[in-house]
Amino acid sequence: MGMEHRCGSRTPLNLDVVLHLPRVGPVPAQVLDIGIGGMQVRSGTKFSVHQPVKVEFAFPRGGPVQRWSASVTYATDNGGGLMFENFKSSELAALIELLRAAEDHARAVAQSIPPGFPESAELPSEAPAARRPNHSNGGDRS
Repeated sequence: MGMEHRCGSRTPLNLDVVLHLPRVGPVPAQVLDIGIGGMQVRSGTKFSVHQPVKVEFAFPRGGPVQRWSASVTYATDNGGGLMFENFKSSELAALIELLRAAEDHARAVAQSIPPGFPESAELPSEAPAARRPNHSNGGDRS
């Protein structure tokens, strides 16, 4: 069982990231939801609770590649929960921007659902996505 220290609510998000894991290296993952304190990710790699992680991604509109420190709070067979650690002010500003975009998208999707739409029906997952960082010149950028 993992540790759970959730701070605040989470917002659904479809975001491709690269996780840099000690002794494993970079692995692709997808963010499922995000909040001010952390995120839930899906990955084909097994995590260990308390394992340090660097989360790397780029916004689709450009800007600097984001690299955030986190630790694994819980692990499942296909992902886990990450808690952010030691945010710099620029990283916090980027997180707030990402949260606003995800919340705006969730609100727009909710408003587009017609009255009487069955709650059991599946909605398209068109959350804001980010492009994966380009590591074509090699090397670990953590």
